[in-house]
Parts: sequence; structure tokens; C-alpha cells
Amino acid sequence: MDFDLQPDTPEIRAFRKEVREWLEENMRGSEHLRWSARWSTRENNDEYQFRRQLANKLGQKRWLFPTYPVQYGGAGLTLDHQFVLETEIDRYGLPLGSIFYTLARLVAPAVLKFGTEEQKMEFLPPMLRGELAVWQVLTEPQGGSDVAHCLTKAIRDGDDFVVNGQKIMVGHHLPPDCLWTLVCTNPAGKRHENLGWLYIPANLPGITIQHLHLMMGIKNAVFFDNVRVPPSISSAARTTAGRSRTAI
Repeated sequence: MDFDLQPDTPEIRAFRKEVREWLEENMRGSEHLRWSARWSTRENNDEYQFRRQLANKLGQKRWLFPTYPVQYGGAGLTLDHQFVLETEIDRYGLPLGSIFYTLARLVAPAVLKFGTEEQKMEFLPPMLRGELAVWQVLTEPQGGSDVAHCLTKAIRDGDDFVVNGQKIMVGHHLPPDCLWTLVCTNPAGKRHENLGWLYIPANLPGITIQHLHLMMGIKNAVFFDNVRVPPSISSAARTTAGRSRTAI
């Protein structure tokens, strides 16, 4: 019985050759780096900068999210092509998923599935190009991974949401561009059904990020103190656009 899962067609063989040669060129300079499990939580700027640069290069090739539609910045490739990318990058001990883990691993699929066309066109291209660092902000001190205990509130006030609360065990030692934040939009509502996500530019007034020095490395607590967030994803994306490249 043949258990070889690697596709073997002329197209895939040619693609594998292209990917392998591209990686041989673009992985130069990483030989001394010791990859952490995902994005580094250690104070290792060399590793972080190399991953960000590699993500940006992969994004320019449309290989960071290779199966996503071309109009949003993907390559419109098949799962066989993604399998090639995964296996070739893994030869360097660096899984493809770990490269974009902080670049929107949860955000991009959610926007692709549930976003309006305007939101997809506004939001997805900079993510798929590897230009944004996006922290996935879920865990709270009292609730761990049980989202029903989410106490961070986002209450509508006119055209804005006003966010108050605290998240913990987030990110690494360098700041994000945006925070993909789980919030409670109706404290009196039914558990689980009163939750929502906000894509919050990390430089908005009222946001404080505080390092937590742990045995595993650096994580963070994030505090929201009357943070006013535009209700439109497009507005939030424009607020962030001016600083998206400066953090690379």
C-alpha cells in the first residue's frame, strides 16, 4: 500500500523546484537562528526580524496564504501547492504556519468567511502580504480559554464601541499593529451569544501593553481603558495603515 501523500505531477514537480530554489536563496542568513515553536517569546530580535522579512517576501510571492483568492493577495493555488510549500519550508525547521501565526492566523480566515466585500478588499491584502503583526487577544485572567467568561466589554456609544477590560498571555516582546480582540457586546445577553470580535489598532489611546516575564519567555497583559474603536473595519484599517510597515 502506498502511503506517500506528496503529489507528483509535472506541475507540482516544477512548483516544488521553484519553491526549493527560492528558499535556498531567501533562507540564507538564518543558519544561526534557533526557531521557537511559533513566534518567538524570547528577546530574540534577529529571529523576529528574519521571520517578518521572510513573511513579507512570501507575501509578495503570494505564498504566505497560497490558497486564498488572487484578488485579496493570495495565489489561488491548490492544497497540493500548499503541501509543497509546507514541506519545503519545514526542511529548514520552520513550519509555514509559524511564520504567519502573529500575522493573522485567525483574522484572515474570519474576514474571508464573514466579511463584506469591502472589508475583504480593505483588510486582507496587507495581511496576506505579511505587512501586519496581529495579536489574537482572547485570554483573560479569570477565564483562561473559556470564552463564556469574557469580561472585556465593548459597548456601543454613538458611532464607536467603547472597550474596557484586560487580556493576558498575549503576544511577544515587540508591539503589534492590531489586536484581534474577543469582547462582550451585551453583558446582559445569553452566554456565548453576547460575544463579538473587534479588530483594534494597537496605537489607539487607552491601550496599555505590559510585559510579563515568564519561564517560557515574554508574554503580555493588555489593558483597555475607555478605548474608542470605530465600528467600521474599513475605518480601523485606515487608522492602522500609516504604521503597518514601521514595525517590521
